[in-house]
Amino acid sequence: MKGVQFSAYGDPSKVLECVDMPEPGQPSVGQALVAVEFAPVNPNDLMIPRGIYSSRPPLPALMGNEGVARVLALGKGMTNIATASKHWREAGDRKKWDDVEGAGPARMEF
Repeated sequence: MKGVQFSAYGDPSKVLECVDMPEPGQPSVGQALVAVEFAPVNPNDLMIPRGIYSSRPPLPALMGNEGVARVLALGKGMTNIATASKHWREAGDRKKWDDVEGAGPARMEF
């Protein structure tokens, strides 16, 4: 699995890198394993690695905060979504990506 990460603030063309990420395991209670199928690049995705956005994540940081994902597997107690259904996660949404924001399969709590 791949992710986009930066370890220093600066010009995105110089600091962003594609990195190998561990595959997530099976979802825990109250979690779903999802595969991100589409993740747009927004203005904040270029401002964050430059260090000029309103928040600065601790480094190294993974990029991505919204997208469309297909549900691959459900943890115990997950009854409000279905496997193979698709979901949209917007920036600032109360749902959260847990492990690998915006980069391939990830865990998502609903």
